Amino acid sequence: MRCKHCFKKAGAPMHADYRYRIIDATPYPVLVINDLNLGNMSVTNGIECVLAQIRNEVPNIGKHRVIYSDSEGIFDEVIIDNSGNFLAFHPVMPGERHTDLGEALKSLGVYF
Repeated sequence: MRCKHCFKKAGAPMHADYRYRIIDATPYPVLVINDLNLGNMSVTNGIECVLAQIRNEVPNIGKHRVIYSDSEGIFDEVIIDNSGNFLAFHPVMPGERHTDLGEALKSLGVYF
């Protein structure tokens, strides 16, 4: 999916290529964003735009935990406010680097 909120600057694509899904987990749903790494802006660098696009499709995004896999496949948490606006990145588990979604979700304390 391409972020429609971003624009081209000096002829260069200024959007992230990503896909997302919602996992109905306990105790809260988790929004999982995957960077497709197609050569454009990374999800890491375009996270505000990515979240803005997803907010258009998932109006209650602020009630979800959000994680993403970066262009290297490492999962981190995206801290958002109640409106779904980006606040910060945070390791899923400090000192660990998860490339497995199941392990990342376990580190967050959610089960599906």
